Amino acid sequence: MSLDDLLGLLFLLFFIVIPALQGLSRRGQPPPIPPGFPEDLPLPEPLPRPSPRPGPSPRSRRPRPFPHPRNRRRRV
Repeated sequence: MSLDDLLGLLFLLFFIVIPALQGLSRRGQPPPIPPGFPEDLPLPEPLPRPSPRPGPSPRSRRPRPFPHPRNRRRRV
């Protein structure tokens, strides 16, 4: 077993296995509230709605015709 394998196993143990086991042990409990943290927070203000922009006129949205394959320039 090389040093890389050992470091990989330690990473797996400390950052994946142990936090997962801690999460399973606290499954039915609400997350702890830090001391001094207000329990009833005011609701955030709603975001302002952007003003609607007028859409393009129907005449300006005319589709452009594709060039015929014979009329296209050839790259050299």
